[in-house]
Formats: sequence, C-alpha cells, structure tokens
Amino acid sequence: MLEQELKDIWKNSSETENIKFETSQLLKDLNTKMDRIEKNIRKRDITEISASVFGILIFGYFAYEIPFTLTKIACGLSILWFGYLIFKLRKNKSKKHLNNLTLTLRDQLNNQEANMLKEAKLLDTVLYWYVLPPLFANILFIWGFGDPVAYDWFPFLIEKLSNENLLYMLPISLKMKMVYLSAALLFNVFVVWINKLAVNKTYKPIIKDIKRMQDQLESENQIEI
Repeated sequence: MLEQELKDIWKNSSETENIKFETSQLLKDLNTKMDRIEKNIRKRDITEISASVFGILIFGYFAYEIPFTLTKIACGLSILWFGYLIFKLRKNKSKKHLNNLTLTLRDQLNNQEANMLKEAKLLDTVLYWYVLPPLFANILFIWGFGDPVAYDWFPFLIEKLSNENLLYMLPISLKMKMVYLSAALLFNVFVVWINKLAVNKTYKPIIKDIKRMQDQLESENQIEI
C-alpha cells in the first residue's frame, strides 16, 4: 500500500512539474504577443488622433473658404466625425483594464481577455463608426462642388500655393464625381476588409491563447488539489 502511494505521489508530482513548465512557457509566449499587440494599438491611436486633429484644422479652413452649401455642410460633418473619432478612441482606452501585477494571474488573464474582446469589437464594427460617417460626408463634399465663377470665388491660398489655378478643374463633371465616389467606396471596402482580417488574424488567436492559458491554470489547480 505504501509503495503504491509513493508511486501515485511521484506520478502527481511529475504531472504537476510538467504542467507548471507548460504554463510558464505559455505565459511567456502570451506576454510577448500581448506586448506587441498593445504597442500596435498605442501607435494606431496616436496616428488616428493626430490625423483627426489635422483633419479638423483642414476642414475648418475648407468650411470657411469654400462657398458651396453642400460642401460646407460636408466639412461640418467631417469636423464632427473627427471629434467623435478622438472621443471614441480615448473612451475605448479609458475603459480598458490596466496591467496590474498585484492581481492574481487568473485576474490578469481575465483583464487581458476583456481588453482584447473590446479591441476585436471595435475593429469588427468599423463599418458603422469609422467608414459610413466620413463616406457620407465625402459624398456631400464632392457632390456639392459647383462653378466658382457663379460664386465669384477665387481663393487666395489656392492661387498662391499652386503653379496653375486649380479652379480650372471646377465645376466637377458628373462623370468625374462618379469616378471619385467609386474610388472612395472601393477604398472604404478595403478598410472594412483589412480590419476584419485583423480581427481574424490577430485578436481571435490571442483571445484563444488567453483561454488556453486559463484552462492550463485550471488544470494545474486541479492536480495540486
């Protein structure tokens, strides 16, 4: 009886050591992936927010300078969207759980899972908050351009910055408007696709890795018990 008990203890001890080793390796790999993803998220937010601030300034000038009513409205909508984009990204960041090393490993994993689920949802819904609003504004912006002569519009900045008067391109023909809008539509389809791809290639796998780590911890606890 004693011999069998010793064998069982040795067996359980070996299994525990193996699982601890696997857990340690999984945790190391997971942290490396998480650090890379978080770095890319920070870089994305900085780029988007910086571009939005620049966009607000540019479209603010356009709204002041361009006389066409629909185009002015489009500029106003674009400014609102840029402001909303800044708000949404900052709000998304504020709702994420910070990496708190004083928490148990299980709680840290739960926080990481919640953060990655938020990011996956953010990218999975870009059609509604990132693509459609500016696409609608772009349609109004292009469609609203009329004949500058009819408005007696000869902007000082365009004349100074260009070697030739760019106003010769106006009014934009219906054919060219359709070309511009088709190009904008194709570009936005690409934006949706690339974000969906990021969800499937980056966020779903990391969420799966986190769940695997959680299961590994659960197995380790069961054996120790």
